[in-house]
This record gives sequence, C-alpha cells and structure tokens, in this order.
Amino acid sequence: MSLSLSSTAASRAANSKHSSSREQRQRQRATARDASSKPSRVSAASARMHGARANDAMRTCASADDDLTPMDPKDWKIATKLAHPKSTVRDIYGASSPPLYQTATFAQPSATENGPYDYTRSGNPTRDHLEQAMASLENADRAFAFSSGMSALMCVTRLVNAGERIVTGDDIYGGTSRLLAQVVPKVGIEVVNVDMNDLEAVRAAINGGNTTMVMMESPTNPRLQVIDIKAICDMAHEKNALVCVDNSIMCPTFQAPLALGADISMTSATKFIAGHSDVTGGLLACRGEELGKRIYFHQNAEGLHLGPFDCWLALRGLKTMQLRMERQQQNAMKLATWLESHPRVKKSQLPGI
Repeated sequence: MSLSLSSTAASRAANSKHSSSREQRQRQRATARDASSKPSRVSAASARMHGARANDAMRTCASADDDLTPMDPKDWKIATKLAHPKSTVRDIYGASSPPLYQTATFAQPSATENGPYDYTRSGNPTRDHLEQAMASLENADRAFAFSSGMSALMCVTRLVNAGERIVTGDDIYGGTSRLLAQVVPKVGIEVVNVDMNDLEAVRAAINGGNTTMVMMESPTNPRLQVIDIKAICDMAHEKNALVCVDNSIMCPTFQAPLALGADISMTSATKFIAGHSDVTGGLLACRGEELGKRIYFHQNAEGLHLGPFDCWLALRGLKTMQLRMERQQQNAMKLATWLESHPRVKKSQLPGI
C-alpha cells in the first residue's frame, strides 16, 4: 500500500513539474510577443543617423566602382558558372539541386495541344539542365548530351556526306580511330590521317580533297601532343570545313576550343565532367543555331541521347569540377616531376614539363 502511495506521489510531482515547464515556456513566448509588438526605442534622429551612414557607405562603394551593372553570365569565371549553372528549366518548388525527371513520357495539356516535353528521347528537363549548363561553360549557342563520347563523335560524322573528306590526326583515341577507320568509310566518306603538329601536312590534307570536316584532339590521347587549334581552324575555315575538337583531356575548365575557332567542342562526360567513374556520356557544344539544329536532328533521329539519371549524375559532378581539376593538375605535376628525375625514366610526356 505504501508503495502505491509513493508511486502516486511521484507521478503527481512529475506532472506538476511538466506543467510548470509548459507554463514557463508559454510565459517566455508571451514575453517575446509583447517585446516584438512594442514600439522601437530607437529615436527618429538615431534612425536618420544610421540611414545616413548607410547611404555614405553605399556612395563610397559606388565611387570605388561606378559601374554597378550586373556582369553578363558569359563573362563569369568557370567556378562561378559551375556554382550557378544557367538554365531555363524551372522547378515549381525551387529546389536548389535540379530534380531528376526519370520518365520516358510526359502528359500533354490536351489531345490537340503539345507541352514542352513529350518523349525523353526528344527532350527531358534534366537533360536540358545539363545541356544548358555545358553551353554556358563553353560559351556556346547550344550543347547536347549523348550516351557516350563515341556516340557524340558518331553524330559529328553525320554532318559529313558521302564523297566528302574528314581530316584527322595520326595520334587519336583508339575508339575514335576505330570509328573513322572501320565505320565511317562504309558510307562513302574519305578519312585522311595526318600529323597534326606538321601544319603544312595538315594544310595539304585539307586542300587535297573535298574536305568538309576536321576532327582533332589537343592534347592528344595517348601521347599528349599539344596541337595548334587556332591555326588549323583558320586553315579549315578557308576551305569552308567544320572543325570538331575533342577536349576530353582538358575539359572546359582548362581549354576553350570554341574561343580558338572550333565549331564543335566534344568532351567525354565519363572522365572529368561526372568525375566519379559512375557515368558514361559525351557532350557536344557548338557555335551557331543552324549547326545546333543539324546536331539535334541526328541526336533525336538516332536516339543518341544521355538518359535522365546519368544527366543528373553529371550535373552533380559539375559542381565540384573546378576543384577536382585543380587538384588533379597539382597531383599530376608532382608525379611527373618526380618521374622525370627518376634514373629509370627517360622522358615525361606531360605538357609543361
């Protein structure tokens, strides 16, 4: 009996304690409300004084830099573009990270009206996010995301017709070499390989046939030869030929092929764009709306697009690309410097050593 009474007393004490705590919190909230509803103790003169100081500070800032016009996003540095990717796609919830639209089809407004998206092969909001971000990074008119770097390059060859010539290097990625040597000639396209460091040989190859496309890498894979992109672009354009530069080794953080005169810049999303070894993809960025329309036609017609989830992963990777590239460059330079001084190493291929 005494145990029961003791238990009851303890329960009452606990309830009383909780009740007291609730009442204390209520009083604190009431005090806070009262304080917020009371007029400010700051006098009008004090407010004017603080306002004047703020205006003086604003004028001081303005005098230091009278041009307060917002910077054109095209002039942003790479790190800023990566942190604030440009996109016309709007999320109704304002998500800070682009949503994943993992869908094949989209509902339409009605049986006689079309919405902005209908079928993911033709367009998807997540892919639009990635493509617009890449166009901004490359200062391009349009960009396109493909299922692999090779599907992107295959699309580039679709811009060439039977009876025309592609001029390319003699030190190129194995997959590109296979495509140009064993696949493209089947449709009647001539492919000429040349040492891209020999500019006179390049000029002769361009002028020696019906050249409509020059495809090159710089630095090359695997020998890391640095090619004079601008000089070769000038040669090609004299012949009215297009130029595509495989920029996978450098990516947009370290090199801008379009600024050097190229018409198309190709970057493998598999490597530095996604950056986590979990995506296979390729990206094309181009100058000119008409060229963009031609590329999109083949991408859509042949189903070469990158899937929504892979696009989302690539978008995630873009956010850290500048930091990753800087660190990888530092590590590569340290490793190459160490190897160059090693008695068993005869030569280092890293540009800059």
